[in-house]
Amino acid sequence: MKFLDEYFKYEIGTEISCLTSELNIFYILKLCEKNDRNIIVLTSSLFEANKIYDSLYKIHENTLLFPMDDFLSSMIIASSPELKYKRLETLDKLKDNKKYVIITNLMGYLKYLPNKGIKNYLELNTGDEIKRDELVSSLSALGYHRESLVTMSGEYAVRGFIVDLFPIDCDHPIRIEFDGNKIDNIKYFNENSQMSMDLVKSLKIKAIDEMISNDKSSLYEYANEPLVVYVDKSQIDASYTHLYDDIVEYKESNNINEDLMFTMDDIKDKDRIYVNLFSTGGINLKAENII
Repeated sequence: MKFLDEYFKYEIGTEISCLTSELNIFYILKLCEKNDRNIIVLTSSLFEANKIYDSLYKIHENTLLFPMDDFLSSMIIASSPELKYKRLETLDKLKDNKKYVIITNLMGYLKYLPNKGIKNYLELNTGDEIKRDELVSSLSALGYHRESLVTMSGEYAVRGFIVDLFPIDCDHPIRIEFDGNKIDNIKYFNENSQMSMDLVKSLKIKAIDEMISNDKSSLYEYANEPLVVYVDKSQIDASYTHLYDDIVEYKESNNINEDLMFTMDDIKDKDRIYVNLFSTGGINLKAENII
């Protein structure tokens, strides 16, 4: 398919129209070959982001998804735990030195994230000096919820000098046994029988929630000033208009003065490429609310 290189353009600011969904995937792959940097693929909706991710991940393993619910669902109902865990996984992988393609929707791109420099994990080793209550406070700060019994990911329980914990990335929960203010043992246990299993010498506990901080970062900052590919810019603009109206209405209804997410002007994405798919052909279609 070398003949496509005569049609494809890769310079910053390029706009390509009337690509099929398949050619769009091929074009993103070619961008990866020609750019030694992270690439964010920005779509107007979570549905479109999932479609591109499902196709690209099959042929490019360094593909990540940063999904975010629509505004009203995340603010009024509840943010999906599955989407939250996927976002946390993506942010964790972006700390590697690998180059990734990050697929996100408009809500994910504009989402407030904790400052990039904040430590969002806790490292424990057998023999460490740490007070039990200090550990409990750290677990709460990382987003873990206290329960009487640990049975699922994201929970912790306290019984005397024993702290049970189910980390986000473990198949089984962890039991931390104290001897005074020193960690005596760390071991896995079965969440059904509650029986202890294998000993663990060290443990890295990752955050299970998007930690709150005064200094906020964007996905763009986490990706280290990547190349941003706008897929159907006209649709992104239409979705942004509706999103802005939803935010204004929500803030007025709830007497909120502070900003709730970044604006497009806040994110200084210097290097852009625009791709218009064949389904829209770059035509500015009006987005409509679906009830």
